[in-house]
Amino acid sequence: MTLVHTQTMELDPSFGVNGKLDIRTPGNFRNDLSTVTLDHSGRRLIVHGAYEREVPGLSIPGVAALIDDGAFDTRFGDMQDGLTTVPPVNLASSVSSVAKLADGSFYITGAAHSQLPLINYDQNGKFISIRDIAEGPQYSTPRLLGLGDTFLVAAASNQGGVIYRRHADGEPDVSFGAAGKASFLTGNSYVS
Repeated sequence: MTLVHTQTMELDPSFGVNGKLDIRTPGNFRNDLSTVTLDHSGRRLIVHGAYEREVPGLSIPGVAALIDDGAFDTRFGDMQDGLTTVPPVNLASSVSSVAKLADGSFYITGAAHSQLPLINYDQNGKFISIRDIAEGPQYSTPRLLGLGDTFLVAAASNQGGVIYRRHADGEPDVSFGAAGKASFLTGNSYVS
């Protein structure tokens, strides 16, 4: 039997209040910004999930940027409040995944059943575009993976699993699979 001893982890008192941060979105509505990553430079903490911006009970997919002391980075987002905005045509209520690209821009996606939304932002969280690449009802929570100047989208529909590879501008990378799309476990509606 091998025993492993771990060191006690202490909170950094310079972050938030005594090392803990209570994220309060504009309007102080409910939020679930619970998944974290670093931005492309490694200097901003990127938190994503869902929050309610203006209407209580109406969750929208959101990304927040925090600086090293835990405060919102007010240079980030279209409203310069540290949070992204999303157009009303989006049906996803939460961000399931973020793909960071080499130029610092990023895409988000979320589960939306009839949509497979790809929402694009620049490195400062300013909205660029949204597109729906669904080819039918979605049966799983989509995931993204940034690969420099391209990114992968993994999803499943009633036809099976599919992986798309897209360029930074969101267009299909036709050198991947069949016109930018690779299918797997076709004919299986329970791929997730």
